[in-house]
Amino acid sequence: MSVAFHCLDAYNTGSLHYAEMYHFYQMLFGDALDEDSLLQLAASAVLRGSSDFEHPRGITFEDFDQAIMQRVILYCKLEY
Repeated sequence: MSVAFHCLDAYNTGSLHYAEMYHFYQMLFGDALDEDSLLQLAASAVLRGSSDFEHPRGITFEDFDQAIMQRVILYCKLEY
């Protein structure tokens, strides 16, 4: 999980910000989503949990790890 996060953290800030999340969603969904949907996903991911809309805190490794782990656990429950 740490390797994936650090690959996405292009600016080495310790958190993922808008441009990094946009690029991540673009790689993940490709042409399946239009640009407006990708922009909206990136914005909502970065702003989630932040009360300061002008200076969002971004997504920390802990946020990223927890979000991914929740999806893995849900996937495992659905499969078995």
